[in-house]
Amino acid sequence: MENNKQNQTNDTINNISVPQLLRYFSQIDEHDLGIEAKTGFDVFDAEDCNLYGGIHEGLYILGAVSSLGKTSFCLQLADQISEHGQDVLFFSLEQSPYELLSKSISRHTYLIAREQKKDDYKHLAKETAQILNKHRYKFYTSEEKDIVSMAIKNYSTQAKHLYIFPGQYQGKRLTVTDISNIVKEHISKENNIPIIFIDYLQLLAMSNPTFRGTDKQAIDFVTTSLKGVSRKFKTAVIAISSFNRESYNAPITLASFKESGSIEYSADLLFGLEYGEINGPGMEHQKLETDKDYRIRIATLKENNMKKKANKTPVTILLKCLKNRNGNTFSCNFNFLHAYNYFEEIKKDQNNFSFPVHQNNFLQQ
Repeated sequence: MENNKQNQTNDTINNISVPQLLRYFSQIDEHDLGIEAKTGFDVFDAEDCNLYGGIHEGLYILGAVSSLGKTSFCLQLADQISEHGQDVLFFSLEQSPYELLSKSISRHTYLIAREQKKDDYKHLAKETAQILNKHRYKFYTSEEKDIVSMAIKNYSTQAKHLYIFPGQYQGKRLTVTDISNIVKEHISKENNIPIIFIDYLQLLAMSNPTFRGTDKQAIDFVTTSLKGVSRKFKTAVIAISSFNRESYNAPITLASFKESGSIEYSADLLFGLEYGEINGPGMEHQKLETDKDYRIRIATLKENNMKKKANKTPVTILLKCLKNRNGNTFSCNFNFLHAYNYFEEIKKDQNNFSFPVHQNNFLQQ
């Protein structure tokens, strides 16, 4: 009886031989080229390194501590991808669509003001709150109003292919199943496979309302389901993730991600953002230094950077690729102007590209 059941099971397995699989490569010119989205950042788009030409199919996860610019970075990335003609669906589970639009308009006021006024941009460029404030025009000069109007016009051109969705769908918290249905509907209407952004992963609801598992089990399911969406639609899914508290005063590692087991193994590419100086000269964990003293040094560095952000001064942010399933890991520095939600890549041939990645082993167990 058992043997019969086993035989029946084996009969249903679709075996594919290696010679059959190899035909894919011999006929590769005939296949759909698949997603390759330009981002406007050389660290992603350079043909000869890192991601070899742009964003491709796969699950990308980006993490950072609070207030380090995760949403701003991904929104700018989404805007720049849209600018190249690629459809983008941005699922915002934390902030309203108007908050996101205000971030991008703020960024454009800075870019316009900087171009017109060079260093004297601070009184013309507007922060997110100033864009959102319905009374903003009451005290604005005609020049300030013109800057905002130009920023809106410029952004409307850049974001022609961007679609923003709130965290509610049909009156309930968004699930991965909802996202899959929305993507399917978009492809049917627009005949264009979109890049998918999710802000952020931990706020997605379970598709099964009767689920009673742990938070870790929920994140495991959500992460593997997002990987399934990427495969189903042959596109890139870029999800923001929070970090655990232990990582707030330490260099980022794979262990920094909450419920990191599933995130670490399911992601095709895993990125972290942190202050560039943490990996800079003199910041290595000293031989006789205690973990506590090392954390205090990092906390002091972060406090100094918070003061810079408050003074509308750029801070250096390191984008660190912790995992790249089909390529090499890498890192790149950005100047981040927090007040205007703007990331500017620091080219490797510039003199101020100065923060190499140092290995820190004391928290990697």
